[in-house]
Amino acid sequence: MAVHDPVTRDVLAIFEAVRCRLFERLEGLTDDEYLWEPVGDSLSIRPDADGVFRVAEPIPESAPGVPDPVATIAWRSWHTSRNLIGTAPAGRCGLSVTAAGAACYRPR
Repeated sequence: MAVHDPVTRDVLAIFEAVRCRLFERLEGLTDDEYLWEPVGDSLSIRPDADGVFRVAEPIPESAPGVPDPVATIAWRSWHTSRNLIGTAPAGRCGLSVTAAGAACYRPR
């Protein structure tokens, strides 16, 4: 695909560089490593009673002087991708994204 707009070209190039770096770092990571919880009550992605993986939301929200909870690689990956391609951009584009749909995760 030829992109003639220099801004679009540069944004796409940066996105591709970041995507490649992320995939290189995740290559060979097992599901156990991906979902490993270093401490109890880590922010993670866990199967619900119905077998669908759900994302833990930080409750309460971050507050000054209170450390944020520890997050797993899975949660951080979800959080980053959600902000890049999920609910936030969809809302800015006028698309409707349900909370349940945003919270679902399908393991590899």
